[in-house]
This record gives sequence, C-alpha cells and structure tokens, in this order.
Amino acid sequence: MSVRSHALKPFLLSGHLRMPSASAMGAALAHVVLWPLRILVRLQARAFERETIARLDDRMLRDVGLTRADLRAEVKKPVWH
Repeated sequence: MSVRSHALKPFLLSGHLRMPSASAMGAALAHVVLWPLRILVRLQARAFERETIARLDDRMLRDVGLTRADLRAEVKKPVWH
C-alpha cells in the first residue's frame, strides 16, 4: 500500500466523505426541475396583471394612483421586466 492511499484510508473510513442522502439529492433535483416552471408561472402572472390593468378605466386608474401614461409604459414592458 502506498503512503498516499494509506493516508487517505482513515479519512475515507471515518465517514467524512459521504454521498449526499437520497432526500438531499431529491430536493436538489426538484429544485432544478421546478425552477423553470416557477419562472414561467411568474411570467404568466405578470402578463395577466398587465392585461388586467390595461382594462382599467380612468376612474379606476385614479383610484390606484396611475395615469394613462403610466399604464402605457407598464404595458409596453417585456414580460420579463
């Protein structure tokens, strides 16, 4: 046995180098898979909100403190902004 492998043997056997648990790997996989879906849901919600405020009449816009110019600027924004 070489000096190098002999030096690593106690380290490896002492449990310092372990594979992540199945639950940790599952959580990481779920995060990777669900992250794009969360972004899509957020973009869809933003688009829906902009469509909704685009339908507001002048009285409703005044109630929420917006002008027609504010509304036009918001509706023109790309959905990712």
